[in-house]
Amino acid sequence: MLKNLLLEATQLRPRFSLQALPFGSAFLLGQENGVAELAQAAADHSPLGHVYMSAPSYLDTIAIFKAAIAGQPKAQRLGKLWDWCYAENLFEPRRPYCLKLKAGSGDDFCNAVTELLDAAIGGKDTEALLAAIIQSQPQERRLGAYLPTLLAQVAKGEGFAHPVLLNLLVNQKPDEVPIVHNRDLSEVGLFGEITFETQDGTVLVNQHLLRPGDLHKANGGYLLVSATELVEQPELWTRLKEALFSQRIHWSQYRGQLQGNPLFMPDPMPLDVKLVLFGDRGDHLDLLSLDRDLAPLFPYFVEWQPFVASSLASELAAHLGFEAQKKGLKLPSPGALQALIAHGCRLFEDQHRIALCHHRYNELLSRANFFAKGEMIEAQDIEAAIKARDNAQSLSKNMSRDAMAKGQILIDTQGRCIGQVNGLTVLDMGSVEFGEPSRITATVHYGDGDIIDIERKAELAGNIHAKGVMILTAFLAARFAQESPLHLSASLVFEQSYHEVDGDSASAGELVCLLSALAEVPVRQDIAITGAIDQFGNVQAIGGVNAKVEGFFDVCQSRGLTGSQGVILPKANLEQLNLNDEVCQAVAKGEFHLWCVSHVDEAIALMMETDAGQMDDEGQYPKDSVYGRIHLRQAALMELEEPISTVGKRFLSWLGLGRH
Repeated sequence: MLKNLLLEATQLRPRFSLQALPFGSAFLLGQENGVAELAQAAADHSPLGHVYMSAPSYLDTIAIFKAAIAGQPKAQRLGKLWDWCYAENLFEPRRPYCLKLKAGSGDDFCNAVTELLDAAIGGKDTEALLAAIIQSQPQERRLGAYLPTLLAQVAKGEGFAHPVLLNLLVNQKPDEVPIVHNRDLSEVGLFGEITFETQDGTVLVNQHLLRPGDLHKANGGYLLVSATELVEQPELWTRLKEALFSQRIHWSQYRGQLQGNPLFMPDPMPLDVKLVLFGDRGDHLDLLSLDRDLAPLFPYFVEWQPFVASSLASELAAHLGFEAQKKGLKLPSPGALQALIAHGCRLFEDQHRIALCHHRYNELLSRANFFAKGEMIEAQDIEAAIKARDNAQSLSKNMSRDAMAKGQILIDTQGRCIGQVNGLTVLDMGSVEFGEPSRITATVHYGDGDIIDIERKAELAGNIHAKGVMILTAFLAARFAQESPLHLSASLVFEQSYHEVDGDSASAGELVCLLSALAEVPVRQDIAITGAIDQFGNVQAIGGVNAKVEGFFDVCQSRGLTGSQGVILPKANLEQLNLNDEVCQAVAKGEFHLWCVSHVDEAIALMMETDAGQMDDEGQYPKDSVYGRIHLRQAALMELEEPISTVGKRFLSWLGLGRH
């Protein structure tokens, strides 16, 4: 039966063939659902038709959004584009007007007004020029009264509050919908500011000192704001929400304005923007809990897919070739593209799905271009690029391996030991991660069936790890304490672990370790194990399976492969395997082994070389099985406990405290 659990080398990597396709852009490959949702959002002209865009952090969300919007009809928003100019209010200089001008005409308008005033000062006829300016901006009806008032003031020889009469705050391109990515999420970054200047100790504020924020710049188009940052600034969210509901951008008082000073309050700018919040689902839930108004304001939920199916591998390869061509790199060969796609499967940890990490692919192509000696980038150049990237950030990994080699970190890869198992962990260093074995030990003593999780007691374990240990306790109680309490307690620990441990991927190893200590049966140290456990002993999928396998393999290889070493992993992780060349070659030669299990009983048989044991009709396990040994030990403790209990009852009776 155990032979059926052994994996072949052909099962350790994805298998697919690429069809030669002409190079071409396919940046939106696999994003049909997101593009369809965004198309509906772009066509929604209501003030409540904003968008929440969800994607994992490694996805180039902004680039995908821009590519998707580029495919939408421009006419949907071109009619919403305007230039915005602040002009001095001749009657109330502290309340300048906000003039609405045709998109792209702002500079011409300001020049024309300057020409009009110069003509008036020079005593020239201004009637024709005045009429032309007013007719060129029919949407701004106030010009019909504003410009003649300017001319009348010039004719009287009166000046203005400030020489700079107009401030063209927003100047749009008439044929280009603005897409503004906010990088300064603050009051000033979003809503602009009113700056000031001092003259002879007096604070002066005029329309020319207004500075636009991203809301002004994106007016008529799209404004992209990080939901992650917005969640941390609820006051800013409140003001942004008010602007969206009122469709006005109100100005704050200028910085340094003293209490009691006359207010400088420019006209609020009319707002017609499509706000796009981007983050992950967790950020979306945080915002929903922060404010129930989020749901009606953001009815469109665009979720970008972080992968494509392997059936689209050829199309993705053609796109990667196009990217190399666009960047002026050497063109990748079919073998190089195959290596890139295989790396994409590893990044997503799925043999049938390829990660859409475009930035990683571009980085590897640039690195491979450096290593390429021929006219094209070959597969070995991609492998060299991947290795170079890993080596550049391998200091922590190398120091850990060195500590194991010197015996500073104790890891056995041969022999047998009671109550000791090689578990597997993944250390995440930010942009890189690596796996390594971790020694799990258990000791057993007389008690009431409790399991002392030392990591938890020392506050070095997270909640998920604590949940895993509770599940182990439930499994043991279900197997050995259904009719009477379990008279053995245990202590469980990750030895030489000085950082926080979380996750339940070590629970299979912890359970094998506990069972070994309870049954007093030694465990093979040349086998490591990873997997999560449920209350019935089923082995469940875990993350980081490739890094974990390679971590144990590296340690075994450094000490010399014996041909018996290997890793037990969940059967549910079989399709996530994408191991490196060294591991695959060692498995093919029979120097290293991988086993897939679906239940802890299979792992017990492999690691203890003894059957776990099957309960018979009388509720008994075979005496030489692991579970049978634990039952025998439990029965022996119960026999020892009974005389003690009898003596205790007699003593209480003698004292007159016993039951009558």
